[in-house]
Amino acid sequence: MSTGASFCAAGNRRRQRAADLAAPTRRRSAGACLCWAIDNNLTRPVSGGDPVQIAAIKGVAAGAINTGLALWLGLRFPAVLPLLASGLLGFVGYGLMR
Repeated sequence: MSTGASFCAAGNRRRQRAADLAAPTRRRSAGACLCWAIDNNLTRPVSGGDPVQIAAIKGVAAGAINTGLALWLGLRFPAVLPLLASGLLGFVGYGLMR
């Protein structure tokens, strides 16, 4: 009887720990959905415009905001070689395949 109770208690602790670990993920997902909804509502007035131009403007704005946020948090730029390699990959994967 006590062994069964121990297994039940351990299972409950494991489930509680899993729920505690999943809570930040749920909050991040909800935050991402909220940001996406805000983005959709803010860009609705320009939705009839050129989609390539809209995507370019949104990409530059997002890049500037993310870079500024990273610098504000004290993060550093990567080394030059990985930075150039990732830029080249993006250019080939997205720029040339258009």
